[in-house]
This record gives sequence, C-alpha cells and structure tokens, in this order.
Amino acid sequence: MTTAHQFAHNFLREKGFKRIPSTFLHKYEGIMPVKNTEFSLEISFYELDFIDFPEYRLLNIPEGLNPHLPHVEPDGSLCYLDKEFIYLDRYNPEDNFVLCFQCVENLLASYAENDTRKFSQDYADEFTAYWQGKFFAYIKSWNYPLQALMFDRYSILDNAKEKTEHEIIIFNNQQEANTWLKLRNAANTAHSNKTIPVIVTKLTQPKLIRLFEKWPLSSRQEFFAWLTAIDPSAAQSFISSLLTVIKNNRSSYVVLQTPGGNVGALIEIDKQIVEALKRSQNQRQNKKGNKPASPSSILLRKSLVKEKFFLINVRDASDSRITTRNQDKEFSLVGKKIALIGCGTVGSFTALLLAQLGAGIQDNTHKGVLALFDPDILMPDNLGRHVLNMSYVGENKALAMADFLTNQAVSNTINFIGNNKRFDVKNLALFSKYELIIDATGNEAFSTSLSHYYHRSETLNVLIHGWVIAAGKAVRAILDDRTGACYRCLRISNQDGELQERFKLFSKDKEPPDPIKRNCGNAYFPYASGASASAAALIQQLAIDYFSGNPSPRFRHSSLSLDVQHTKNCNPQKLDICPCCSKIL
Repeated sequence: MTTAHQFAHNFLREKGFKRIPSTFLHKYEGIMPVKNTEFSLEISFYELDFIDFPEYRLLNIPEGLNPHLPHVEPDGSLCYLDKEFIYLDRYNPEDNFVLCFQCVENLLASYAENDTRKFSQDYADEFTAYWQGKFFAYIKSWNYPLQALMFDRYSILDNAKEKTEHEIIIFNNQQEANTWLKLRNAANTAHSNKTIPVIVTKLTQPKLIRLFEKWPLSSRQEFFAWLTAIDPSAAQSFISSLLTVIKNNRSSYVVLQTPGGNVGALIEIDKQIVEALKRSQNQRQNKKGNKPASPSSILLRKSLVKEKFFLINVRDASDSRITTRNQDKEFSLVGKKIALIGCGTVGSFTALLLAQLGAGIQDNTHKGVLALFDPDILMPDNLGRHVLNMSYVGENKALAMADFLTNQAVSNTINFIGNNKRFDVKNLALFSKYELIIDATGNEAFSTSLSHYYHRSETLNVLIHGWVIAAGKAVRAILDDRTGACYRCLRISNQDGELQERFKLFSKDKEPPDPIKRNCGNAYFPYASGASASAAALIQQLAIDYFSGNPSPRFRHSSLSLDVQHTKNCNPQKLDICPCCSKIL
C-alpha cells in the first residue's frame, strides 16, 4: 500500500468507513451524515493518480428525500466533479482525496436541503444524461418533413460481420438515408425498408423532469402525462402533429428539442386509441353530437394490447451541426465557393481541414463547391506527409483527393471537384466564379506568377498563399485582397540584387540546411507531416477570418524550430518597388 493509499485508508477510517473485500479496487462502505441526514455510501478507487477520480456510489436514498436526485447515475454513482475541466495534481494526492470527499459532502448537503427548484434546474442542465435511451438515433437533416428508419449495422471494425447492432437515421429525403446507410455499413434486413414519420417538439420549460415515482418513462401514457405536466404547450403541439400522423401511421418517432440537447422515443398507438382520436377530431371539425373526448384524455387511456414504446438517444449529425460545433460562432464554409490549387502535402491537409468546416457542402440554394487543382500523380515518396494512402498511388492528386473527401463526407449534398489538367496561369478566368482562391503549391515561381496575374485581373476576389519554409522549420501564409502586401512583397533584394526574405528566418549564426538531392528535379527537404499540417492550419484560419469579415492580420508566421527567428503576425504594407503589385503596366 502506497503512502497515498495509507493516507486514504486512515482518513476514511476516521470518518467511520470500513474497508470491504475487493479483488482489484480499494473499496469502503460507510455512512456520511450531512445536515441531519445519513447517506449510505460505497467509495472505491484504484490508483490515486487522479486520471480517474475516486468513485462514490449512493447505496440508497434516505427516507423522506425525493427519489430522483440530480447528478446520480443509474447505478448510484455520484457525478461530483467534471474531469474534463478539473485538473487534480497527481503529486498532491492527499489534499486531492480530501477535496473529493468534501465535494461529495457538498453535493449530499444539497440533497438534504431538498431544494426542488434547484433539482429541477440541475435536471434541465443534464437532461439528456437521465433519458436512458435504448438505441441511438442520428438526425441527418432538420428540413421537414422528417422520417426515421431503423436498420442493423456492422461495426466498421467487424471484418467478419458476425454481429449487428440497431441504429436509427432521421432524414428528409431518400438520398440522405442511402448515403448514411452506406457510410454506416448497413446490413440488409427486413425492417430496414420501413420508414416511420417523425414529430419534432420543442420544450421551452426549464423544469424538464417532473419528479415522478417511476423513471425512465416506459409507456405511451407515462410519456404523455410527463410531457403535459412539464410543458403543456409542447404537449398541445405534439397532439396537433400526432393527429396528422395517425391518418396513415399508428407509429411515430418523437424528437424533443431541449436546452440541454435532443432526446426522443418511438410511440406506437393501439388501433382503438387511434380510432378514438380520429372520432374526436371529426366531431370537433363537424361540431355535431355530444362534446367529444379531448385528445389529451384519450392519450392517457390504457391500451388493451401491448404497444411498442422505447426511448432513444438522439444525436445531431446534420451538416450545420458538424461544421459549426467547434467554432466560437456558428460559422461554417457550407455554401462557399473555394478553389484550392495544389494537392500535395500542404494542399491535402488544407483540403481536409476546409472540408471539416463544410467546404464542398451545398447550401439550400445549391451553392457551394471545393474545387481542387493539381496535374501531378501521387507517388510512394509522397505518402510520408500526405493525407492520401497507398490505395491512391498512381492516381492524379486532385482527383484522388476529391474521391477521398467524398468517401469521408457525411453529407449527400457534397460538391468536391478534382481537376487534373495543367492550366495556363495567365488564364485565370476559370477562377472568376470562386469567392476564394487558395495557393498551396509551395512553388515560389508558380505562386509569384499567380500573384502577378491576380493583380492584373479585375474578376478575382481574394487569394491566400500558404507554404512550408526554412526546410520545414517554419510555416507562413498571407491573404492578398489588394489592400496590402502581395506574395512577392515578402521578398526583397539585397545589395547584390539577390532576393531574400523581408521577414528574416535565420539569425546570422544559423544557416538553412541544403535539400537532399535525388535524380534531376526530385531534390527535397526532409521534414515531418506536422509542418504541412501547420501550414494548412494557417490557411484554414485565414479562410475562417476572411469569410467572417475580419482577415487581419493578413500575414501569419509560425516557427517550428528554435533555429528560426520569431516573426509577429502583421498587416505588411505593399512595397512601392514591388514588380508584382505596384508596378502594374
């Protein structure tokens, strides 16, 4: 037993806890008295390195307290600290152990106070964690009307295809469903062809769980009683949609949009209940006969036959969610028209990063494209720092990259175009339809020529150059919108007329390494793929900032080695003597 474990043992023993036999864990049971209430707990831990916090499990709920308490997992485990945001130093285990104990005491104190209002808000904040769905459902679109399809899928890791699991896809059109089934390795099963309508209801009330004696919900009656109790307006909205659905279907999925996330259920309604709902609706429309029973009361009736009902965990897999989730603001490249020139090491990572932000996905007006240009062929030597793998060797880089992105995409409205033709840099008319042109060739002669003709064109919008420099020890990018320096402005002539960097890379005692020479035309600098990814990251961020309306600073630098001098990001002015952007004839 380590010193930390001995401390924990002595600490718990002083608190009245007794050690119980366990094969691997250090496990204790005892009573924690808090505010005149005694809580029976089991405490267990293995290593006190605080990668995992000690586990506290509530063995029973004291008499007189609400049977449903927040921050309690189904097995009684208490959620008392968030490991994602709290760091406990492994070199201070004794204080950490005491801190965890005190956090549990504070949580139990809130239980003992029995503050229903606070419980309701805590439930609302963690609502989806309590739902306990039977299956996962993924929403591919929020364009109504929505349908759902349950299917069996093989794990992508199950090469033998021996075991399947159920999954549900919620979609707007069949193309969305077909794309999803292909991506998710769907098996051919009978129920994979049966679609069921989806009702979407938004919950606005913060108190999302009425503290029922029974939870989770397990029937149509319980579901509707709960929904009516916590949000009557949402219940009426659900009824209105249901009365339309039951004209052709006795089964429907319902998706509940809550402040804490989406949840749902499959609800099947007995024929007699359906007929009663239809009669009630007809009587209300015709205004004849006795006062009809309300749909609410009908939905609370018990069925004489067993109805299918289960809860589902709903995850948003729509294009908008995937492409904006990791942005500070809800920003994406969906619907943008972008041309990327160069699909080598920097270009391949750039294409991937842009696609992850939604580039190449069409919006509702069918706009949006990521066009890739590169005449070169992928060779084995490229694989060490390229996104593509051996299966694409011998293929054109642009066409292969477009194929790769298409196969990785989760959207059915993708528009990745590969162009394998060598184009004349003088003829930039084919780029006039793009909002942004990105040069990731890393070829100084080409980039200079592209910048030259860009500044002599009135139709092109904005140009971004990104490249690896200093033999992989630094990366740079510049956005050229004709307001400041161009690519060529970053090079100046010394007294001997030789071009050198405007923003120096190496100090006097450091010299750039020589390239490794191979057969004619194949010399290269050895550097890892991280440099390429870093250059692509600069390009991605410049694209984000440009489309967000704040491209400053337009020139960006990142040093990857101590050999390289630090250069501040800035907005360099164009040079009056620049033959590219200042001396335009």
